[in-house]
Amino acid sequence: MRREFRILALTAGLGTVLHFLYTWLPIPLVGVFAPVGESPWEHLKLLYWPWLAACFLCREEGLSYWAGVCLGLLGMPPFLLGVYATARWGLLIQSVGFDICLYYLTVCLGVWILHRAKSRSFSPRQTGIFIMLSGLWGGTLLILSAAPLELPLFQ
Repeated sequence: MRREFRILALTAGLGTVLHFLYTWLPIPLVGVFAPVGESPWEHLKLLYWPWLAACFLCREEGLSYWAGVCLGLLGMPPFLLGVYATARWGLLIQSVGFDICLYYLTVCLGVWILHRAKSRSFSPRQTGIFIMLSGLWGGTLLILSAAPLELPLFQ
């Protein structure tokens, strides 16, 4: 559980710094990893890149670990967007404090998914599928950040 706590702390810390990085260094390369605007979509970068960095820095051997990393990576965005959309457009909650708490709660969810996955047995094929889906998610995040759609999620 110590490793998971380090992943939680690193992801939360890196995500917090990353949130302001483009404001401090407004160069295109930083905009690939950090939110350029205040859209919910741009803020998904705060889950993806810090999570990958933290999990790589705290890595351990085994397919279950990497399957858990990918499952956490794939599970966090739908949770965050679902709760955010419900709060923002359903319950009309517009609070920076709520958004910050939701981010940290979402990172906790990712750590919980990773912790649970590590106790399971995953085949190389399953782990490969999770890695490919995580890569596709990252590619989608990059492409739709560079060319956002005309939807509330991207504005």
